[in-house]
Amino acid sequence: MASEKKYRQKWLKYHDSYEKRAYKELRKVFKKWNNKVFGIKFNEQSIKQQLLETISFEDMFTTYQKIYFNIGSLHGSRVGRFINVELQKSFTMEDFMLLFERDLPLFLRQYGITRIQLVHQTYLDTIFKMFDDRLRAGKTLEETTNEVYRVMRSPRFYRWEAERIARTETTGAANYATIKSGAVSGYVMKKQWISATDVRTRRKPKSHYDHLEMNGKQIGLKENFIFNPKTLDEDILEYPGDPKGQAQNVINCRCTVAVVPARDKKGKLIRTNKQ
Repeated sequence: MASEKKYRQKWLKYHDSYEKRAYKELRKVFKKWNNKVFGIKFNEQSIKQQLLETISFEDMFTTYQKIYFNIGSLHGSRVGRFINVELQKSFTMEDFMLLFERDLPLFLRQYGITRIQLVHQTYLDTIFKMFDDRLRAGKTLEETTNEVYRVMRSPRFYRWEAERIARTETTGAANYATIKSGAVSGYVMKKQWISATDVRTRRKPKSHYDHLEMNGKQIGLKENFIFNPKTLDEDILEYPGDPKGQAQNVINCRCTVAVVPARDKKGKLIRTNKQ
């Protein structure tokens, strides 16, 4: 691995480009959902049900799949180049893609599904609340619908939410791919947490989860980073952005993980069978 500082600088540059790509994909699906809402002939008694029947969860699941595949495969190849600098070209893209393509669908179904459901439900709740607030204030359905549509047509509508999701999911996708890259290196690898180390980085007491303190920590590739062990705030992450973690610990996270070769007591690299 390059020096921690150089690795961090490259990561933040990569992440910025990943975030922009994911943001474009998310804006497409939110625009698609908005257009579907515009086509509904609302009944005041069944607005929530009409929204639920119209806005497809599968649209967002497909978008997540695309983000994770595109960002993951790109970042995996970049991590592979770092690995090959130290391990004499032991990493191959073919091995990586075989493992990545095999494991990604199950991973999203098992662990990404909760996040995708939350994104879907939050959008529905947001639209319904705009209708509900205005109707409760005494406005007619026509007045309410016109006002809601006007809000939804604003270029800024749902922009912040799309940016947050893009930032979070690209962190998760890239770091998930990093672990897969290490797994096909042909050597025993460790992983190292690398924090952004700026004013936005989580730290106590403002946050329950201290990413600044975690910076530089190395553990085995199959081990977990544990925050606040044996407390009510304990959280276990395989890597920064791990969707299995608590929302307060992963949302908007910009940390990364690097894979580094482990060595035996004599300082020699340890070979292993590729998965």
